[in-house]
Amino acid sequence: MDQKYISTLNIQQLFDGSNYIIPIYQRNFAWEEAQIVQLIQDIYDSETENYYLGSLVVFKKEINSKNYFETIDGQQRLTTLNILLSVLKHEYKEENNINYKGCNLSFYSRDISSKTLAALYDHGNMETSLIQDTAMINAYNIIVRKLFELFGNGKNNALQKFIFDLSSKVKIMRVEVPENTDLNHYFEVMNNRGEQLEKHEILKAKCLNVLSKSDDAENDRKTFSEIWEACSQMDRYVQYAYHIDYRKSIFGIDWDNLPQDFEEIKKKTISVNLKDTEGENDALINIIKKPEVDRPEKKGLEDDGQAQFTTVVSFSNFLLHVLRVSYGRNVQLDDKKLIQEFEKYLFEDNNLEEKIEAVREFGYDLLKCKFLFDQYIVKRAFRNGYDNWALLKLKKQKNENRGYYVGTFGEEDGSTFENKKLVMLLSMFHVSFPQTMYKHWLTGALNYLYDAEEQIQASNYIQYLEKMSDAFFFDRLNSIELDYFDIIFENKCNIQNRELTDEDIENNLNNGTNVQNFIFNRLDYLLWKNFEANIEKVSDRDSKYCNLNTNTFEFAFRSSVEHYAPQHPKNGLPAFSNVDNLGNLCLISRSKNSELSNYAPYSKKEHYYEQKTIESLKQRLMMCYLEWNEDTVNEHQENMITVLKSITN
Repeated sequence: MDQKYISTLNIQQLFDGSNYIIPIYQRNFAWEEAQIVQLIQDIYDSETENYYLGSLVVFKKEINSKNYFETIDGQQRLTTLNILLSVLKHEYKEENNINYKGCNLSFYSRDISSKTLAALYDHGNMETSLIQDTAMINAYNIIVRKLFELFGNGKNNALQKFIFDLSSKVKIMRVEVPENTDLNHYFEVMNNRGEQLEKHEILKAKCLNVLSKSDDAENDRKTFSEIWEACSQMDRYVQYAYHIDYRKSIFGIDWDNLPQDFEEIKKKTISVNLKDTEGENDALINIIKKPEVDRPEKKGLEDDGQAQFTTVVSFSNFLLHVLRVSYGRNVQLDDKKLIQEFEKYLFEDNNLEEKIEAVREFGYDLLKCKFLFDQYIVKRAFRNGYDNWALLKLKKQKNENRGYYVGTFGEEDGSTFENKKLVMLLSMFHVSFPQTMYKHWLTGALNYLYDAEEQIQASNYIQYLEKMSDAFFFDRLNSIELDYFDIIFENKCNIQNRELTDEDIENNLNNGTNVQNFIFNRLDYLLWKNFEANIEKVSDRDSKYCNLNTNTFEFAFRSSVEHYAPQHPKNGLPAFSNVDNLGNLCLISRSKNSELSNYAPYSKKEHYYEQKTIESLKQRLMMCYLEWNEDTVNEHQENMITVLKSITN
């Protein structure tokens, strides 16, 4: 393509008055918390001179004598950037020095989306009939919460640096499709373009290249490649990801043991004589040429077909967690920096023998962590027509090369409640930190499991996870605000400061929609442990709502902070003076908040009673009050802060 069609723009230049329009064939704005938070965190973490957000593919056209860039690819980022700049305009007026000329994005035949985006720029997230696109409203609130998490009230140098970096250092490549382009053909090419080589595939090739120089290169490479391929299938248990002939050799007769080191795995691997040696020669060029492999039932990798799993982390991110656990160092959990982080620890400063040994040791640690991950980290499981959070281990069927799943600490040892408690704890952490990167809780859990010297006991694992929850709350909420790495590795999750000042509470708990998801989810877990006792603390109870069943409650990706007594009541009634206090807040789904946002508490209670659904245990407790007024907000606030400040183990 001619260079005249390509422009590298900073954000200031991107919004210089150019107008963008989203064609009707594009999907609606669909980014949720994980993608939005990730974008902001990436900009915040960037240490390079220029940070590239990728490309924006456009087609220049004239509409009503005005030039527009019809956006073919990149609309989700463009929409999010528009909303981010609107947040900075309204929530951080004094600090914002970006010369933003106004909302420059609209949508073909989608008046609600166009008007909502423009109104967010003009008014912020205020009560106005123009703001109706719930996905954009949710994005605005998510950005507000994330910026508050990073910068507090904003009167600091960190926010000034973020705004400067955003306006000048962050770059996007705008690619104009030439006028004579056959757009139908172009769309077809875009929709059928091949996948690029992923970073973890490049990393594998680098590791195999190191092992090609070992004294036992052929067997080292074969063993490492088998480990890598098995572990990369994050949605399958590692035993099933190995060829059926390897399972007994590597994992023992019942598939539940792990060899002691890489050398032992190698001996067990080479003892199996397979005709299929795919993976032995995985140099980079062979990986590139290799066709996509079908699900390999035909190669002896069949599983029981009774369960489908959705993992909590991608393979690239999992590799970084394993590297962190292996070295106990502050590895960045950013898969864009996957190669750089491994260069630091495996390749850079070591001589050849040290590099070879480092790759071997990492290969073993990878298999060990995946073996532990499968059994002891929560996953989404679809079994027997139901989809739920699960903590399962694989058991081999007697006299068969097949297995089945049972609770990791399940029925066989009588500790089903402990298994349920672990499911609640782990899913609580996962939904609190939905972005694919920076799942520090996962590092903490894997580090505990990896270091366990004896068989892992449910009670000890629960105690550790509750201890980590306490440390994340106390040592992140107060003015010290320790780094997650220090909390997990340096302090072993021992709380450094249990004191929460009135200022800490005011800034972090009585802060409306800025209250962090983790605080609400931690509170729901603590309430779940002893819900009936907390009902007893309600001074004037409504028996009708107190008897609602809470057994079906589970943690989900709820991201919308609801004001139980609304900020903008219907019929012109005044809002409570303590409307933004934690006592008046709960975390629910975006759709419910949009549907019921301005209704009175009694109407909300009736709705949920008819639906027989509970989105939040804190919300459920608020519904137990016979009346909801400023006094009951204060009472509930005091009770909830007492619960939050309790040590869980």
